[in-house]
Amino acid sequence: MMQDVEPLLAALEYSDRFHRSVEEERRKGTYKEDISPAIAGPRVIPKRKVIVEPAVLLYFLAGSACGPLTTLYMYQRVAESGVNLEQLIQQEAARWNMYLGIATMFPSVIATIIFGAHSDKAGRVPCILLPCIGGALALGINAIIIFLDLQLYYMLISNFVSGCFGGYTTLLLGSMAYVADTTTEDQRAFRIFVIDGMLMFGAALGEVGVGYWIHASPNFLWQTVAITVMFFVAGLYAFFFIPETVIKDPSARLLDKRNFTDVFTVYLPKKSDPQRAWRLRVLFVTLLFVATAQSVQVNTIEILYQISEPLCWTSVLVGIYLACVTLFMAIGGVGGLFSMQRCGVPDAGIAMVGIMSAVAAKILEGFATKTYMMFLVTVVGMLALLIVPMIRAMMSKAVDPKEQGTLFASVSSIETLCSLLANVIFNSIYSATVAIYKGIVFFSIAGVFMVAFLILVIYNIGARTPSYAELKEIQEDEETFISAKYFKEPVYGSTKPGGDSGRGTIRDTWRETEAEF
Repeated sequence: MMQDVEPLLAALEYSDRFHRSVEEERRKGTYKEDISPAIAGPRVIPKRKVIVEPAVLLYFLAGSACGPLTTLYMYQRVAESGVNLEQLIQQEAARWNMYLGIATMFPSVIATIIFGAHSDKAGRVPCILLPCIGGALALGINAIIIFLDLQLYYMLISNFVSGCFGGYTTLLLGSMAYVADTTTEDQRAFRIFVIDGMLMFGAALGEVGVGYWIHASPNFLWQTVAITVMFFVAGLYAFFFIPETVIKDPSARLLDKRNFTDVFTVYLPKKSDPQRAWRLRVLFVTLLFVATAQSVQVNTIEILYQISEPLCWTSVLVGIYLACVTLFMAIGGVGGLFSMQRCGVPDAGIAMVGIMSAVAAKILEGFATKTYMMFLVTVVGMLALLIVPMIRAMMSKAVDPKEQGTLFASVSSIETLCSLLANVIFNSIYSATVAIYKGIVFFSIAGVFMVAFLILVIYNIGARTPSYAELKEIQEDEETFISAKYFKEPVYGSTKPGGDSGRGTIRDTWRETEAEF
């Protein structure tokens, strides 16, 4: 019998010696992981902790200012075209918002899929750099349009150019994947929340600043030039100060059909984790409804609602309101996240609390006819910032580390499609109901949030299986248990002779076990 198992014992003893040497090197701090690009994926961990956050802040500082700037510019141009009735001006401005959104979103969906999947092999930095270049080019075109007083349809060109470079969704997917590369599962939810916090903070600064500037000098040209410069600065930061985390695969190609197919295959079942596909698909559908209800296109409708009767706000008050939204969301997000995590509330539960906060805020906004009621909306909805980061974190924890770029490419592409969907649906609803009751559009948004809440209830009931990392740990524990049970692999502290630290070899323990029989 001993001769039959001799090769197996030799292999197990070699494995035992290898693991001992690895453990010894880890104790000394000299062990280095294998980082072969073919199998290892992202392994270059920068020393700095704050890396992508300044790029996100700069980009959204510029990008958020584009929303009020473009909306108010279109509103002014429509009013100057001879349309006199306020309701007709509102309807025409809403239609132009829809057209510009479509011109951006269609190319952005394709670009997001290509750049995101490609980033797993070629790096994350291009996903952060390219949207900055696209934003600078688009605003440069807008500056020419404003300077020459060209027709509004020329702005479709600038929006299309911005979409071809990926837009804000590609920058977000690059930032999220970068964070996933450089964090553990325990750190990831908070770091993704920080990214969203930088987004909101940059948006607040941009919206307040452009609001005051338009009020002081409503010619729109210099504001557009300033935003172009900010996009350029964000691109310079990304190029010079963000180190790459992915070891580039020389065979990686940008226009590869796998960049498209991988976005879908990430949601297919895996033998190692049969429940993964179900969890990802349910979270994907949840994100679809949340991203539609929280789309940036909703902000343009809010601005149209605020500058018309009965509120009749100025651009300054619009900027202050948007800043308050950001401030209270940041306070509520940080406080809510820390308090709920300390109480042991899971990510899905935190997202559900955020959804209920958003539902209450939209219902109140639908009834708001006074300025104080609108500012009360910012307090009621202060936990809404937690929704998307928690869903992203849950999805990120469910996949292999080498699939992070592909996952966030699919997430960002669906967010882009949802922005397009929200642009068409909510602008159409607002145009159709502005003469009846302007608040109907906000009630419809609250209804979309409620659908997402019900889906998360289903997720909580059905999802009882561990994440990818937990499954891997369980599998390793089971292998250790089987090895110890059937091959009598020694453990630390053994008094058997042979080996280091009082450990007996596998061959010794097998001989002793065989002798017992």
